[in-house]
Amino acid sequence: MLSLTNLKNTSDILIVGVDPAPGKGSTAVEVTIKNGQPSITLCKGKEVLSTKELCECFEEWNSKSSVLMAWDAPLTGPSDIEKPWNDHSLTRRKIEALFAKENDKIAGISVQGYGSCPHWTISQRMLGLPKLHPAHKGGDFTLVGLDSDKSKLTGNRHVVEVHPAVAIWQWLQKTDKGWRYKGTTKENKSIRAEFCDRLSEKWKELDLDVGPLLAHAKKSDDVLDALTAAVLGYMWVSKDNEVALVGNIHTGAWLVPDNAETKEWGQSLMGSHN
Repeated sequence: MLSLTNLKNTSDILIVGVDPAPGKGSTAVEVTIKNGQPSITLCKGKEVLSTKELCECFEEWNSKSSVLMAWDAPLTGPSDIEKPWNDHSLTRRKIEALFAKENDKIAGISVQGYGSCPHWTISQRMLGLPKLHPAHKGGDFTLVGLDSDKSKLTGNRHVVEVHPAVAIWQWLQKTDKGWRYKGTTKENKSIRAEFCDRLSEKWKELDLDVGPLLAHAKKSDDVLDALTAAVLGYMWVSKDNEVALVGNIHTGAWLVPDNAETKEWGQSLMGSHN
C-alpha cells in the first residue's frame, strides 16, 4: 500500500474526480488546492457532461502543470501484457476477483470484471488506458502505481483508478438501510441522502467541506461517485494515513480508505502476484 507525503505546502494542484460514461454522459468534480486551501466545484457547473463537454474539460486539465485525476473506471488490464494472457485476464483482474469472493459481496456494491465494464472504452479513448497490447503507449496522463515517484506528482499529470462504491462502504462501514444508493427509487434516494450527510460530516472532520455539492450528490449517484473520487484524490495528497493505494499494475489498483481490512486486501493482492 502506498501513501503520498503531505502536499499542503507544495505547489498548487488540481484534483479531478471523474465518473466517465461512454453513453449517458459523464460527471466530473474538481478540487483546486491553492496555498494549501481546497475549493470544490462541478466541472462546467453541470451534473452531466456530454462527450463534447467532457473532452473540453479534459483539454483544460491537460493544459495544467499539476493534475491528479481519480478515474472511476478500469485503468489496467492483463497482469502482464508482454506475455500470453492467463484465464480470465482479459475479463477480470485480481483486485476484482479478490473483492468478488463470496464473503466479500455487498448488496448494492457491484464489482464486475473490467471486461464487462463499458466505461473502460472511454478510458481507452481519452487516456490510452488500460494497456492491452505491448505496443500501447498510453496518453498524456501517467498511471499512478506502487513504483511511481511520489516527488513527481506536482508539476506533472497523473491518473489513478478509484472505485467510489467500495470507498463509500469502507468509509461508512455500517448502515441500517443497506448499500443500494444508486438509482431513482424512493429507497435509493433515501439511502443516498443518508450517505451524503454522513460522508460530508466525515470529510469535514478531515478539513474538506463538500457542502456546495451536497444537494447535487443527493440528487445524482453519478455526482456522488465523482465527488467521492475527487475526495479520495484530495485525501491522498493532503492527509497522511487516510487513503492508500491497494494493488498494482499487475493486479489492478484502487485508492481506498486506509484501514485494517483494506490493508489485508493489499497483502492478499501482493501475495497473489508473487
